[in-house]
This record gives sequence, C-alpha cells and structure tokens, in this order.
Amino acid sequence: MTREFPRWLPTSVGRVSARSRRESQVNAIHVLIDFESVQPEALAQMVPEKFHVIVFVGANQAKLSYEFAAAMQELGSRGQYVKISGVGTNALDFHIAYYIGRITIANPTAVIQIVSRDTGFDPLIQHLLSKKIQAKRVESVSEIPGLSPPPPAPTRVKPVTGSSPDPTAAISTSPPGSPAAILWKAPQAASATESTDQVAMVLAQLRKTTAHKPSTVTALRNVIGWVFYKKLSDIEVENLIKKLANQGWLKIDGKKIVYSLG
Repeated sequence: MTREFPRWLPTSVGRVSARSRRESQVNAIHVLIDFESVQPEALAQMVPEKFHVIVFVGANQAKLSYEFAAAMQELGSRGQYVKISGVGTNALDFHIAYYIGRITIANPTAVIQIVSRDTGFDPLIQHLLSKKIQAKRVESVSEIPGLSPPPPAPTRVKPVTGSSPDPTAAISTSPPGSPAAILWKAPQAASATESTDQVAMVLAQLRKTTAHKPSTVTALRNVIGWVFYKKLSDIEVENLIKKLANQGWLKIDGKKIVYSLG
C-alpha cells in the first residue's frame, strides 16, 4: 500500500479536470524518479506543461532537500510523491512498474522516463518498446530531452564611448544618456551547434545500448525518432544519419550498419 509523502504537497490524483487531462496528454512526458537511487538537486527545468513527475521515496528515506521540495511544489498538480510503505528487494521497482501501467493505460502515447541508476529496469524498458510504448531510463534528470534550458549568465562588458552601441548586441540597464551605463550582451539566437548537439544526443543513446544497437537503417531511423520524440522530419532524420556517417561514427553497408563509436 502506498501513501502520498509528504501530505501537504500537491498530488495529481483526482484534482485535475477532464479537460486538463486531455490537454496534458498531448506529448506528455512522465518522469518517474527512483529517489533511493538518484536524488536530483532540483527540477527547475521541468517548466513545460508536458512534464509530469512522480518521485518514489524509499521506506527509510525521511528527508528531502528544500530546493527539491520547492521545485516539486512549483509543479502543482503535475508533481506527486509515492512513499514506499514496506522494505523488500525491488519493492520500489515494482511500484514504478505499477505506475507505468496506470499511466500507459490512461494515455498510450505518453513518454516514460525512469530516472534511476538501477539497470534492472532495462528489461522492462525493452518490453515497453516492443509494445510501441516510448520509454527510456536515464541516470540524471539533465539527460531528459525537452527540458527548458537554464538561463544564460549575462556577460558584462564595458560601455563604449564616442559611438552608439549596437542595440542588437547590448542592452543598457542604466537611464538613457548615463555615462556609467552598464551594457549586457543580449542572448544570441540558436546557432549551427544545434546539429552538433543532435549528433551528440544520438551518439549518447547508441553508446548506452551496448547489446542491441539498431542494425539496419530503418531501425536507426526509429531510434532517432524516439530520441527526439518524433519531432524531426524525415529529411532531418536522413540528414542526421548522413552526418553520423560522414563523421565516421557508422558505415552503411547496403541495409546494414557497422558502428565505430570508439
């Protein structure tokens, strides 16, 4: 039997309207945290409405950091605690498996992210994937795709005298005309590093999958689609595969793939 922990924090059970449930099911990402295995510092980057978080707390765990509890509270009805009431081998694991069943019955298109260092979840992940359920185990919350990026730290630069600064490159925080104006560089738009990041994300997934790497181009397309939650177009997926091949990470031999991941 399970109970909410602690009781004063919000829970998503029975408190969300039917309309809100339907809206939240679109691209919903359910993050199930094995708190016995991983204790994240905070969940501040889980701002988008698509994230739903359940934290599974062991029977002998009595403390949570203030930062973590505050971040969970910010999630409102999208954050929930489950306290394991008994001690036993894999007791917490079975609770997570049960909640995955509940989630996927209610929303078959949900994406499941298990945050745990326990590799015992991997056979369950493989079974879920065979049933066309998008599921993945990560060892850190930061590995979850789709998180809001942390705010960039502003770069302080000296004011330029004798010329007007480029308004697209700097913003003044002092009154207009002030000689002591402090200028801050404006955040830059996304650059060409985005494609490099995509390659890195695919390589990270391939390196984790030591036993069952996709052996065909079709299987690799499916893995890339899964990594990016099917947000990439067919052309983008093909271009990403070409980049992997051009950079020497893999070689396509007919329909087969040979990897050189190092």
